[in-house]
Amino acid sequence: SDQLHLGIALDVPAKTTRRVNFSYTRASPLSFGKRGGAYELYIQKQPGVSQTEWQTTIRYPMLWNILRSGGDTLPPTRQSSLANEASLEYNTTLPRDVRIRVEFVKP
Repeated sequence: SDQLHLGIALDVPAKTTRRVNFSYTRASPLSFGKRGGAYELYIQKQPGVSQTEWQTTIRYPMLWNILRSGGDTLPPTRQSSLANEASLEYNTTLPRDVRIRVEFVKP
C-alpha cells in the first residue's frame, strides 16, 4: 500500500495544551501518469476537542506545477517557493476531519 499512518499517544492534563510536530519525507517518489500525480492527506480531528489548531506545509520540487488543490473547502493559506523547492501551507482550526488533495503536473 502507498499509505502511511502516523499517530501518537499523549497525555494532556485538563486545562493544558500540548504541541505535536511531525516531519515526514516520502520514501518513494510521487507517481505520475498522463494527467500528473496527486498527493492526498487525511487529518483526523482530536476527538472530544471542539476545535483543533492545525498547520501543515507540503513541499515539492519547484519545477512541478499545481493543477488543483483543496478538499473539504480548505484552500491553502499560502503558496511560496525557494531556490530548489516550493510549498503549500495550510494553517487553520479543524472543526472536523479533513481530506486535502493536491494534484501536480510536471512541465
